[in-house]
Amino acid sequence: KNPNIAPERRQVRPIHSALVNGQWYLFAQDAGKNAVRTFVFSRMDKVTVTAKAFDPARLPAIPPLVESGFGVRYTQDKPVTVKLRVHPDIAHVIAERTWHPSQKIIWREDGGLILQLKVSAFLELANWICSWGPLMEVLEPAALRTSVAQSHRDAAKLYA
Repeated sequence: KNPNIAPERRQVRPIHSALVNGQWYLFAQDAGKNAVRTFVFSRMDKVTVTAKAFDPARLPAIPPLVESGFGVRYTQDKPVTVKLRVHPDIAHVIAERTWHPSQKIIWREDGGLILQLKVSAFLELANWICSWGPLMEVLEPAALRTSVAQSHRDAAKLYA
């Protein structure tokens, strides 16, 4: 637990749970904020089940929202096409698993590939792209390319 963050008491209406990258998440309607929020099970403490009833059919459907995101972050924005050029050195690693339900792979003559996704949230995607360093390049959209380029420049400053 982070000693700098005070615990908050929340009343939630569970909608969906998911294991994402080795971490369990609860997607729930936060009654106090009247919004759908994402909660990490390992951060929860003193959970109490109440007798308060609610109609789960009246809550938003989470799986479609999560499928348009990358990781656990999502928005209700319309998904956009992302194209990534993948270096031949890691193309086999990228091609051998499903990173996103929308992914399409186009092999290149040089042994690399183009990974195409349709996503609506970029934060976790940008971090994932940056983790591959110079072996992955954002071709589109321009806003994601600019964001990833800035992250690489900021990281490089730490080592200058």
